[in-house]
Amino acid sequence: MRPELGPRSRIVPGGDVFDGAPTGLDGAGQARRRRVDGRRHPRGVPGRFDDRRSEVAHDGDHRRARSRTARNLLRLHRFPLTRRRRRSVRRHPHPRRRRRRREFRCGRGHHRALRSRRRVRRDDREGDERGGCARRTARRTSGRPIVTAADPFAPRRAAVFGGGAVGAFVARLCAERGIATTTVDVDAVAVQPGIVAVRADVFSDPAAELAAAADVVVLALPEAVALDAVASLADALRPETVVLDTLSVKAPYAAALTRMPGVRAVGANPMFAPTLDPRGRAVAVVRYRDDAAALDWTTGLFSGAGSRAITVEPQQHDDLCGALQALTHATILSFGAALADLDLDPGDLLALALPPFVAQSALLARVTSANPHVYRDIQHAGPAAAAARSALAAAVSRLDAASVSDDPDEFTEFVRSAAQGLGDARDRLAETAAAMLTDAGRTP
Repeated sequence: MRPELGPRSRIVPGGDVFDGAPTGLDGAGQARRRRVDGRRHPRGVPGRFDDRRSEVAHDGDHRRARSRTARNLLRLHRFPLTRRRRRSVRRHPHPRRRRRRREFRCGRGHHRALRSRRRVRRDDREGDERGGCARRTARRTSGRPIVTAADPFAPRRAAVFGGGAVGAFVARLCAERGIATTTVDVDAVAVQPGIVAVRADVFSDPAAELAAAADVVVLALPEAVALDAVASLADALRPETVVLDTLSVKAPYAAALTRMPGVRAVGANPMFAPTLDPRGRAVAVVRYRDDAAALDWTTGLFSGAGSRAITVEPQQHDDLCGALQALTHATILSFGAALADLDLDPGDLLALALPPFVAQSALLARVTSANPHVYRDIQHAGPAAAAARSALAAAVSRLDAASVSDDPDEFTEFVRSAAQGLGDARDRLAETAAAMLTDAGRTP
């Protein structure tokens, strides 16, 4: 038996009658109800909606429809509906540019800044594992995001231990990149713009506090001090802190780092005096561990100043520097020592000097005017330096034998063997020497 219909009643598919208000019907017209996921739903209505609400006509506190079909059905019978809340859309900062693959918003309660390579330093999965946005989770932790191996390294604070020429050079590069830089040295440190100078020992408590607060710790110290310093500061360093050394010999330092697996380390060795213009000059970047983020930042630090950053391994660095530094300095210092043993008047020598003599004497003056501890570290540490000095002594002995020999071809063979060390670059280097010696020996 079909129930009596009111003036605003309509029959909907499924047999239920809606009389203009959310009231049910008795008898055969009553919609059979069932529970789905803990909620009661009428059967047969397209787009089933939540029916748990007051049965007072035009109740404004009813539940919102769960599908568009159900909302249209209720609107057809003039049920009071709440307005659907629309989510605000944040406009992309570069609307005409195609978004990068990793640019997105989190959608977890607030809009997340678009991901970029520089600003977001936390892996996306970390926020999901914690049940929330990574940026919001980071604020509840230690105050700065955790750095993972895949994240770019963007330090904000640097502590440079050693106020010498190399330490001042690295500190200036850090300050130019906007990093808050502090220089620590036992002696008075020359104050540079944007750099804070602290007079303290590397093994003191203030030094440990500065290292603990820094994102980059630079060890511009002698080798013996640097080996003890990295062991002393290892416990104070945070896991994301990078230790950058500027030692001239890397193999002993690399061996010490094997006993400290938790230290992020990378090395650098400017192959020029820090007082020179760094543009176009080489800097050796030493890879101790597979830390691409630290290597990229170190490379960018020196490349930003115009230098050529070249990545090498520790042993490769020492083998090359045995010839580039130890042999070169040994030759210059030996020239000066032999010149002193001859006991000739320097004024008379320079008055008749050949351009090569002036160039060699100028190099001797430059080396002897610098800190002798720097050149001592180069000659003292590592087997490559000893091999270079032995090769120099053997070459001088062969030169002496070829010079006193009655066979002129022996000396010619010695010169030919000496040229083999230059390879195919001999002609180019000859032109470089001609340009360098153009003004050498001229009286101003």
